[in-house]
Amino acid sequence: MPHPMCRLSVFGSALAAVVLCQSATAWAASRTPKGRVSIAQVVAWVDTAASDPAANDRLVSYVSGVVEGALAANAVLQRKGQAPLLCPPPQGQGRMDGAQIVAGMHTAQPDTKRWPDTEATPALLELLLRSYPCPAS
Repeated sequence: MPHPMCRLSVFGSALAAVVLCQSATAWAASRTPKGRVSIAQVVAWVDTAASDPAANDRLVSYVSGVVEGALAANAVLQRKGQAPLLCPPPQGQGRMDGAQIVAGMHTAQPDTKRWPDTEATPALLELLLRSYPCPAS
């Protein structure tokens, strides 16, 4: 199944998103039983971002929120003299597209039947940690 290429640039303490989507496939989106964003929901946003501005806005807002949370945690850890969680590249050099996000969801939960019940935030955070590791001290 083709996935749109939604490029997300991580920089500084913000996330800028440039959306260049080429194809869309709709999935039934859902929240987890606890009301949290599910992997199914994120994949649906990725798949429909090209044709649905609202889905694109939700995807960008959601990913931005997770990135902002991780960067805020970085700042707290660094103020305490501890190592950061992730080390994004300089402004404008970090890229993550829709296919990478979906691949990260597959890595976190290979069983797609469980996606509606699986929280996406830990999966996205794990993807960010793998994508932007900090150099060994």
